[in-house]
Amino acid sequence: MTTLGRFCRGLCSVATGFTFPLGGWWLDRRRRLYDPARREHGLAIILPGTEGRGPLNWSVARGLQDGGFPGATLVHDWTTGLWPLFAFHLRAENRARRRAATLARLITDYQDKYPGRPVHLLAHSGGAAIAIWALETLPAGRMVNSVVLFGPSLSQAYNLAPALRRTEQGIRHFWSPLDMVFLAAGTLVAGTSDGRHSVSAGFCGFSLPPGAGQEDEELYRDRLWQRRYHPRMLGQFHWGGHLGWANRVFIAESVAPMLCDGNHADLFQSS
Repeated sequence: MTTLGRFCRGLCSVATGFTFPLGGWWLDRRRRLYDPARREHGLAIILPGTEGRGPLNWSVARGLQDGGFPGATLVHDWTTGLWPLFAFHLRAENRARRRAATLARLITDYQDKYPGRPVHLLAHSGGAAIAIWALETLPAGRMVNSVVLFGPSLSQAYNLAPALRRTEQGIRHFWSPLDMVFLAAGTLVAGTSDGRHSVSAGFCGFSLPPGAGQEDEELYRDRLWQRRYHPRMLGQFHWGGHLGWANRVFIAESVAPMLCDGNHADLFQSS
């Protein structure tokens, strides 16, 4: 990609991210990223935040394609499809857990049809809760390859151990102390996805829950990788806020390579 092309993609991704109130009706081209030829090479399931399907998750899908991910990408909209109901999407935990169970069935159906192919979950904001709860719901013996969380709205001490056991490569978590509007003030007032009135993990990182045993400590050490926002990400069109994690250039350069080769743990600091 030329420097000009990269600049245009990054800038367009920033601009279109603010059009999320339009929804995703104009993103029909996404279907070609889920065609059978791509499904043969694996599946990346993208879980939107509380705004639902729209330009932010489309940028994630395109970024994976730009970065060389050979598999199919699927945006799984777990919301009602009405973005003004974002607070309901955030706090309706019983409904969200039902949607997570639906996602778990989608994962197992794909694995039954395409055995041995990798499955990755990428979740932004409120979608992180759906990803984690889906892993907790998977049948015994079922796992996904990896999970990537961007600015999750779960509480800092939410117990990730059951979900970590259902991943082969672990959970990679991106968080930002600059995400003060949505994941600090917002979740202090409205609450986190798991019902805590506190700053969320997407603002300060996950920590071991109180009373965690040695096995859980080992899981967190070996399978949870956390990366704080760094000013170098400005060069990838990410200014540190809640929407920046979905930028197409950031996804192509920092996320797609992890899905392609399962490595890049050096980008993270162990939790």
